[in-house]
Amino acid sequence: MEDLFRQRLKQLQSPQIPKSFSEALLDIQSFYPEFPTSTQPIPVYKTSEKREMIQSLQDFVSEHTNIESEQKVKIEGGEIVLKTTYQRLERFAHPVEAVVDFDKKIGERLFANFNHKKTKILFAVDKLMPEESFDLTDESELGLLKIFFPEKVAVLFQKMIKAMGLQEGEYFLFPVDEDLKLTRKSFYEIALSIDPILTVTLGAKTTKSLLDTDERLTTLHGQFLPRPIDQESQLLYVPLFHPSILESNANMKKSAWVDMQKMMEYLKNSV
Repeated sequence: MEDLFRQRLKQLQSPQIPKSFSEALLDIQSFYPEFPTSTQPIPVYKTSEKREMIQSLQDFVSEHTNIESEQKVKIEGGEIVLKTTYQRLERFAHPVEAVVDFDKKIGERLFANFNHKKTKILFAVDKLMPEESFDLTDESELGLLKIFFPEKVAVLFQKMIKAMGLQEGEYFLFPVDEDLKLTRKSFYEIALSIDPILTVTLGAKTTKSLLDTDERLTTLHGQFLPRPIDQESQLLYVPLFHPSILESNANMKKSAWVDMQKMMEYLKNSV
């Protein structure tokens, strides 16, 4: 496979005779990379030889890497990178339409105070609490937060929200939980409907899942990280330490407060 790749690479590097006026004018070759997740057919190679060339590149990189979202391998004089394109996600008038498999009663409670025009931050959490630990009839802000956190942690998170100057309706929490069929795709469709200014990932697990990264949260926290979620849209992520970590480790609260101040300043300048 490596010999085939090197042979094809030499062919690609050799002078090519233009096949059209545009090729002669722009000095480009008439072939296109093939995107594995594209929703529309893409015009591909004009010759089977070039199709084989690209396929050999893809196979070569795949054999030398284990990364799914971006495959990269260094070669003499540079590197080859294969990137996956994004399918266009469905747009919903209301985010509740994106979670048809979600528990109806819990969904109604989560969206009870949702205000599309006011929502500034979408908080991504890693799970819901067991149903026996919260009361869906509790209409208070703390009652809502207890769906996501143990009581002590919910109280701390409520203080964090108040410190950031966020009122009910200006933020929204939603889990990324495979056990509840709440995949990254469903979260992205929720995000598209909400259209938040910032998407804050709470904790290492959620950060790793949504940003598709192996970098440690201790490195990423407080950074503003734009990431595409489909062909047309992207989210601006800010990773933050999970409030359960802050509740048990007071030394990390200062660092979290610095991150929160960055977000407050960004929101202020985004109005």
